[in-house]
Amino acid sequence: MVDWDNGALEKFGGSWGRIILRLYPEAGLPPDAPDDLWGDRDIASDQPSMQNLDPKVYQIIMQFER
Repeated sequence: MVDWDNGALEKFGGSWGRIILRLYPEAGLPPDAPDDLWGDRDIASDQPSMQNLDPKVYQIIMQFER
C-alpha cells in the first residue's frame, strides 16, 4: 500500500483505485547506488538515498477498481 502521507495526491486514492508514479533519477541509477533503491517496489520519497538521486516522474499509472 502506498501512503501519500497527506500530500497533494492523497485525495485521489480510495475505493476507486490508486495512482502509481514511476521515477527515474536524472542520470540513471548508478551501479553503486544503495541496495535499498534496487528492485521494483515501493520506496519512500523521504528516504535520504532516494532524495540524493533527485528522481523525476517518467510514468503515471491510474488503476481503477471494479
